[in-house]
Amino acid sequence: RTWQRRKIIRLTPRMNLVEARYEMLKAATRKPCVIMVGDSLTAGVPWSEVAPCPGVANYGFNGDTSAGVLYRIHEVILLKPRAVFLMIGANDLLKGVAISEIAANIRTIVDKLETEGIEVVVHPVVPFVDAGTGIVDLNRAVISGLADTKSTIVPLPIELADLRDGLHLGPTAFTKWNSVIGPLLLKYCAGHSS
Repeated sequence: RTWQRRKIIRLTPRMNLVEARYEMLKAATRKPCVIMVGDSLTAGVPWSEVAPCPGVANYGFNGDTSAGVLYRIHEVILLKPRAVFLMIGANDLLKGVAISEIAANIRTIVDKLETEGIEVVVHPVVPFVDAGTGIVDLNRAVISGLADTKSTIVPLPIELADLRDGLHLGPTAFTKWNSVIGPLLLKYCAGHSS
C-alpha cells in the first residue's frame, strides 16, 4: 500500500507552510480514518493525545479561511478518509468576509467530500471575544445551507471561559470537544489498524 511506504520529506525553501504540512501529513499518517480540517482552533488540538483512537489526522492551519479549505480540499480527498470533521469560519468573520460567502464555501466543501463518499461532521464556529452576533448569524446560515446534505452538525459546548486568549482553545476546551465527538471518532476508526 502506497500510504504505508516510508517517504523522505524534502522541504525546500520554495515550499510554503501549507505544502510542507501536507507533505508531512501524507508521510506521517497511515491511511487516516478521520481528518480534522479547520483553522488554528483545529491545528492547536493535540489530537494524538485527546482522540480515543489512532488514525485521526490534523489538517488544521493557523489563519485558515473557508476559501483556503475549499482551495485545498482535494488534498484531503486524495487521502480517502472515512470522515472529515470540519470547523471553519472564525478567520473569515475576523477578515470581514460576507456570511453568505462563508456559508457557500462550506456548502461546496461538504458537497465535494460527500461526492467522494466521505462523511462530513460540521462543527459550528465556537464563540470568541469580539465576535459579536456574527457567529450566531454564520452558524445559522451554515446549518440552514447544509439542511439537504448528509452531513452531521455537531455543536461543541465550548464557552468563552474555555479559551486561553479570547480566541484559541485551552485544555478544558480540548476535553469538551473530545467528549462530544469521541463516540463518532470511535465509529469512524472501528477496524482501523494503528
